Amino acid sequence: MMGARVLFNINQTSFTNADETCRMFIESLSDMGMNFYEPFDVSGYDAYHQEPMFNRAWISTNRLTNRYKFIEDLLRTDMMGGNNAFGFSINLIQYCERTISDPSNPNILVDEFVNIALPQTITTERRNYFKFVLNADLPDMNWTVEWSRRNNPGSAVPMQLQKFFNAVLQSPEYQLF
Repeated sequence: MMGARVLFNINQTSFTNADETCRMFIESLSDMGMNFYEPFDVSGYDAYHQEPMFNRAWISTNRLTNRYKFIEDLLRTDMMGGNNAFGFSINLIQYCERTISDPSNPNILVDEFVNIALPQTITTERRNYFKFVLNADLPDMNWTVEWSRRNNPGSAVPMQLQKFFNAVLQSPEYQLF
């Protein structure tokens, strides 16, 4: 949760109703298995990389599903440019314009965002999967043309970016490390 907030530079000034948004974040945190200020015992939370299961101790069907749902809810805005479930919006086009050196090139977009978001180098197969999510099996020129029309009504770019960012942030590479 904090990683996503840092990644997208989300702070309280982003919120339309900070109290409600913080309440929803704490509720989401609880759904993911970490009750805010309520460690399991008096010695506090276990070390993240503690034996025997190291960093995978949190994994359960519900907790993983709630992690995926958090990312999906964070990135989702209504089609009219409104807020997500937490009361603010993340403009993925502006994020790419500020963060990616050439977002009109799907290879650069995928490579640079993956390098920003994922702590480890991924395989070529995984990189190609993320590129497929962004641009399907279409030629790179297709994305370049779509990007040039990104601000037109009905542009496919916001939805494609949302799918791409979801795929990366819901990936095991992001969730486990």
